Formats: sequence, structure tokens, C-alpha cells
Amino acid sequence: MRILTDPVQVLRTYCPFWEQALYELWCGYQPVIPANNYLRSDLALSENTLADKAYSLLLFFRFLRRNSIDFFDLTQSTLLPIVLHFRNDLLFRIRRGGDLTSLNNSVALKTHVRVLSYSRARSVLKEVGRLCVWWGLLKKSVLGSQYGLGKFRQARFENSLPICFQIRIPKRRKRFRENHALEISEVEMIWSYVTSENRPLQPRILTRHPTGPKRGWPSAKSMAWKKSQRHYQKQIAWFHRQQMLWALLFGSAMRRSEVPLLMLGDVQFYGDDLWVNLRLRKLTEPLGWAKTGPRSIFIGWDHRIITAWQNWSRSRRILVDDWCRINSKADHRMFLTNQNGGPLTVNGISSLIDSLNRRFGLFGGEFPGDQFRLHLHAIRHTVDSLFKAWMIPRDVRQRHLGHKKPETTDLYGKVYRKKYVECLSHRTGPVRNS
Repeated sequence: MRILTDPVQVLRTYCPFWEQALYELWCGYQPVIPANNYLRSDLALSENTLADKAYSLLLFFRFLRRNSIDFFDLTQSTLLPIVLHFRNDLLFRIRRGGDLTSLNNSVALKTHVRVLSYSRARSVLKEVGRLCVWWGLLKKSVLGSQYGLGKFRQARFENSLPICFQIRIPKRRKRFRENHALEISEVEMIWSYVTSENRPLQPRILTRHPTGPKRGWPSAKSMAWKKSQRHYQKQIAWFHRQQMLWALLFGSAMRRSEVPLLMLGDVQFYGDDLWVNLRLRKLTEPLGWAKTGPRSIFIGWDHRIITAWQNWSRSRRILVDDWCRINSKADHRMFLTNQNGGPLTVNGISSLIDSLNRRFGLFGGEFPGDQFRLHLHAIRHTVDSLFKAWMIPRDVRQRHLGHKKPETTDLYGKVYRKKYVECLSHRTGPVRNS
């Protein structure tokens, strides 16, 4: 028999009855019954998953062995303090990189144990929580059974565990980088692309016969004309949708998560000005979120934005009708749609950004240090940079961008390289000492 040098180890065996590899915990020459019964309870999982579960429980049972605690002696009242102590040991091991199982063993101090990461410690605690639930050491009320088991079962299970079973992974600090902003010429290039260059070509059959089928046409030719017309109308509608999406992003400088919240009544004229009213509704909560709450944004400061709104108001019905017919539902009343006519989601906005990157490549001017691939947050920096060049006051820029603090607005924008060079190159002569 294999000699076990560690008090608790994971052994891999093959069971011919189940025709599957089994992972068991052994303490010396004795099996760890609480862990092994739990691991055998669900042998339908893959071998990698079973191995991950076994090695996650290994750290917990080593901790119990080191503190002379029997798992079957634990109760609902004594479990949480012990798990809290185990959680603190994991945190110490994460931060210091030491092996707590061998602090009192001078021989074992020479051995090196791999440092735990936050994600690994989090999965270990979650597996210990499942073990305690399986053995009935945690009440169902503690697990938050009132939440039910649905689409988000895994996340709800982890969040419903007591605080001692949870470890928050700290966010990584973002590296400082120069604000990305489009040059004014690049903004005009994008406007030209979304208003004329990207417009789909009309099929030849529609060009030759713009009024439709004529008397004496064969049925096949009439059907081909109608099919081409429907296809061309969808292409034009999608072209107007991309045009409206760019006009909305550039005119309002809205965040990515705020654009899908708009409904038909949220974009309309007040007098002679076009406004966007960002509202919070229960209906639109699954589509996005407003970071700074509801607000009103004036977007009619460019005539091309109004033209894009007029074009999309006429073409929206074409995409939505197909979605209503396929899904047998009424109009969802959302302002922007995806390519199938359904409600727009956060991930659906990337279609415009991807098409611009494919068409133009890198943005940011000719200087290599400023070049970047277009992303949605760069549009907000571009709008603020233009407003600074137009001498717009800071409080107006703060309201337009939707910042709660003026200090956040000061971090936005960028001094264009052309202006930067012009201001410094006009200064001539040496600097005089006063």
C-alpha cells in the first residue's frame, strides 16, 4: 500500500463498477468519510470537476486535522466560527504566501507550498459551503431559499452563503493611459461614412424598374422584384439604425449601458430642440443601467443628428415588424433595435464600433503615440474635447456628460496635438529671468 507522508492527501482510484476515476481524501491509512461520501454523491460530473472538488476540500480537512477537530463534531452553532478562522487562514496565505499547515513543524517549514490566489480561495470556500449544506450543517433559511433556483442558480447560491464563506476579489487598479479622443477630421470622416459611404447599393432589378412589377411580367420575375425590395428595405433600415446610433452616441455622449434604456417617447422635440430623456423603468432594467440616474440631454446641436433621427423614425417600423411577426408579440416600444428588430442590448452596440474599426483602422491622428482602436468611452472623451475647444463652461460639460462631481469632468477631454504644437511653436526668443 502507498505510504502517505502528508496527514491528509487526495488519492485517485479507478472504479470498474462506475467506469470512472474516483478522488478520495485519506488521512494516513484511514479514509476521510465526510469528504468521500460527499464526493461520491455526484459522480455524473466530469473528472476535472471531481478533482477540483477534492483538492478544494483538501485544504479544509487539513485545517481541521491541524486543529484536532472532527467534522462530525461540528454543529450549526460551532461551524461558522471555525469556517471564519479557516477563511482568515486562507487570506493570510494569500497575502503572505506561507503554508499554515506547517507553521508548527520545523521540518515542514523547508517545503514550499504554492501561493493561493483570490479566485482559488473563493472556490475553496464555496465548495466547503456545498459540503456543509449536503451534510445539513447549514439551515435552508441561512442559504436564502426564498430566492429560488432559476437561471442564476450558481451566483445566488454563492451570494446566499454566510459572510464567512465569501471572499471578495479586489479590483485591479487601472493603469494610467492618455485619454483617447478622435481628431476633428476623424469625426467628419465617420459622419461621411454613416451618412453616405456605408449606404447599401440598390439592386439592379429595382434600379431598372423603380415603380414595381408591370403587366405581362412572369410570376418568377415579380417575386424576385418583391424579394429584392424587402431585402433592400431592411438594409436601408439597418443603415439608418447605425446612423442614428452614431448620432446618439456622439450627440449625447451617453454611456454604453444607458443607450439601451431609451424608449420611443424619450427622444423628441421640445420646441425646436431635440432632447433625450433618460428614465429609469422596471421594464428596461434587464437591458442596461444608468450610472448617475435619470437626466435630460440636449442633442440637437448638430443638424446631422436631427436628420438621422428623421431617417430612423421612418425606417424603424421595417425592422420591428419582422420581429413582431416572428415572435408573435406586440411592438416593444424601444427606441433602438438590434439587427433582428428586437430590443437593443449593451453588447449589441459593438456592431457600429466594429464596422468603424474595420473601415478606418487606427484613430487618434498621425502620431503613433496617440493612435488607438475606437471604443465607446473614447466618444465621451471626444465630445468633451470638442466642447473644450469651443470654450464651453465646465458646469455645462458636467451636465452633458452626466458626472456627479466636477472633478470627474476635469479628468475628461484631451488637448489636440495640433493645438498643442501651435501654442508652443508661436513662442519665440529665449526665456528671460525676472
